[in-house]
Amino acid sequence: MKLELADKLLSKVDFQKIANIAKISIAVVVVVIFVWWLQRRIGGVIRNRRLVNASNAEIDPRQITLTNAQFNVLASKIYTAVRGWTTQQRAVFEAFEQLNTRSDVLQLQVVFGVRNNRTMAQWIQRSLTRRQVNHLNQIIASRNIDFSFFSGNQTIDNQNGNG
Repeated sequence: MKLELADKLLSKVDFQKIANIAKISIAVVVVVIFVWWLQRRIGGVIRNRRLVNASNAEIDPRQITLTNAQFNVLASKIYTAVRGWTTQQRAVFEAFEQLNTRSDVLQLQVVFGVRNNRTMAQWIQRSLTRRQVNHLNQIIASRNIDFSFFSGNQTIDNQNGNG
């Protein structure tokens, strides 16, 4: 009797309809996840572009001591040093040893721009240890430049000269 009832109920179930509902549900979930991912990605790009623009607004053109070509070389050198599996911190340090003013540092950030969805500061934070960031800050300070990349729990996206 129970078996007959189960057979009767199962015979009324439209498995094709259930399969279609499952497919639609999966498609909706995939679309929602994709939209969420895309929104985060676009939001990150916009935020990073704003950070670069903020650096640009602080530059005093009279304080820039290098040419655009030199900034391009330094930005490429830094990117090459930080983008792989291992970081060539010496190359990063050498690049900053060539800067002379706060405007030079800010101009380097602007020229570096956003590469693979990261600013120069984000690449440095991702690639260097806290000790290496501190050493980089010492290099910058030794050149009497009022700028610091924060380390530890502080973010280096919000740079200022008080670091």
